[in-house]
Amino acid sequence: MVGLGVITVFLGYSVLYYGLTQIQGGNWGLLDLMIPSKWTPAVAATTKDGHQ
Repeated sequence: MVGLGVITVFLGYSVLYYGLTQIQGGNWGLLDLMIPSKWTPAVAATTKDGHQ
């Protein structure tokens, strides 16, 4: 049961953070933010909307 709670909190936080990045103009995908191995310098350098 504790594991289910931890998974629920992690998914909730991930979706909340994804939503905030989208509101701020970020172009990252949900899995780019959730999976640490997908966060590379190339992904981090993705420009936000409205910024050059």
